Amino acid sequence: MSLTHQQEVLNDYMNDSNWKKMCGAVAALVVKMDCADEGFGTTQEAFQELSQRIGPEFGEKWEQEEWTALSPGGIGCRIYKAKTAKEPGLDEVCHQLTAEEKKTKANYQAQWHSLLTA
Repeated sequence: MSLTHQQEVLNDYMNDSNWKKMCGAVAALVVKMDCADEGFGTTQEAFQELSQRIGPEFGEKWEQEEWTALSPGGIGCRIYKAKTAKEPGLDEVCHQLTAEEKKTKANYQAQWHSLLTA
């Protein structure tokens, strides 16, 4: 099998694989949409039942608190913004590894020296 033939076979294989993924994606999205529609109906019923239980005055108060929380500078902005710790950059990692390697090397040298002098 020549390199050109090998490349054509791989291209055909990848194109076929991508085509199957694309055709399967439509069916998967339809299933997910159906599940979402079913869940929406259940959620809507539960929300209506809860709204009836708490009464209109608490519902209005809750909506006002939600509006305040989601307004710019409200607590909702801080709740929904994901915060992640900043990971060290490549320079920092290299520096840490080099420092650890120097410590280990010095330790081994000290042990080796103590064995030679003993």
